[in-house]
Amino acid sequence: MPATQPPAFPGSPEEPKTSASSNAPETPDAPSAPPAPSTPQFPTVPQFSSAPPAPSAPPAPVVPAAPQFSAAPPAPSAPSAPPTPPAPPAPPVSDYGTPPPQPPQPYRSAAQNGSGQYASTQYPAAPYAPGTISPKTGPSGLALTSLILGGLALLGSFIPVINYITGFFAFVALVLGVIAIFLKGRKKTLAIVASSVSLLALILSIVLSITYTGLFVDSVNDTLETTYPSVTSEPVVPGDDTTTGEQGAPAPGDAGSIENPAPLGSSVDLSQLGEPAWTVTVNAPTLNADAAVAAENSFNEKPPAGTSYALVPITATYTGTDNNGYPTLVLVSFEAADGKTYNQYDTVAIAPGGLDSIAALSPGESATGNVAIAVPTSGIDQGHWVVSSLDGTKFYFAAK
Repeated sequence: MPATQPPAFPGSPEEPKTSASSNAPETPDAPSAPPAPSTPQFPTVPQFSSAPPAPSAPPAPVVPAAPQFSAAPPAPSAPSAPPTPPAPPAPPVSDYGTPPPQPPQPYRSAAQNGSGQYASTQYPAAPYAPGTISPKTGPSGLALTSLILGGLALLGSFIPVINYITGFFAFVALVLGVIAIFLKGRKKTLAIVASSVSLLALILSIVLSITYTGLFVDSVNDTLETTYPSVTSEPVVPGDDTTTGEQGAPAPGDAGSIENPAPLGSSVDLSQLGEPAWTVTVNAPTLNADAAVAAENSFNEKPPAGTSYALVPITATYTGTDNNGYPTLVLVSFEAADGKTYNQYDTVAIAPGGLDSIAALSPGESATGNVAIAVPTSGIDQGHWVVSSLDGTKFYFAAK
């Protein structure tokens, strides 16, 4: 069997071919025809005597060995149980066999319940179940207060003078009642009733107070008209006819006129609104009575500069027809020579032995006393004492 040459792999160098006659001279060949194009040669499939060895597998990775423990870790120890508190003493049994109620036990402290991660806190049971306490829905205290004040104001509104005060209470009660109406979650019935009563009391207090005031004023006016009827005659002037009783002013030159003043100690008849009312007697005055007036009352005013107190004793007898004779209606004054008048009300002074001017006199009754008047310290002799009534009727008396 002829030996076979191993095939040459593509790309490997080919060995040079040698011939046996390499030393013979070469004879030039005749020109030959060009070679025909050769058929392309495909590389020959290499022939192997045996299959090439398979590549070896990569080594497997080394797995780290699991850690080895000599023994399992110890489990955590359970917490110690908290100490049990001593049991409370048994409650005493009452005569009826039922133990008295005990107060709720206080909360246990952390020391009693233990400490640590697994410690638990024990709490006593709630004294009431949830939801047993309901919100207040009854009438409010404002509504009740409003009803009480409004009721009192309603009763007081019918009483004269008191209804001036009850009107204020009725207003306060009305405000409280309105506030109670708008409170949430409360019944409105009592608040509405209280507000209505308070409003009625307020209206009645205002209306009745005005009514009572008007009736009082009308009653006073009727009394004054009855006591002092109105006068439609001419104003009082000196020289009126005293014989007819008209105004009662003295005629010029008559006793009691400025031309002929009445002597001290004499009496004159003084009319009141055209009707005979008083018989007045003026006695001799006490001049320079400042010390006596000051000693009578520490609150008496001092006389103005240039004047001093004079005490004029008078007697006023009531000659009217009713029981309303008040001596305060008899006015006493001093008229100086220059025409200036000094009356008893220029200063506030209580005279020693003063005339009781506010006591009502019946017909025929009299009142006697002193009247304190601050008069000039000089020129007394040229002046006159004057007794007059409210309608302007005047009688003159000599100064001394």
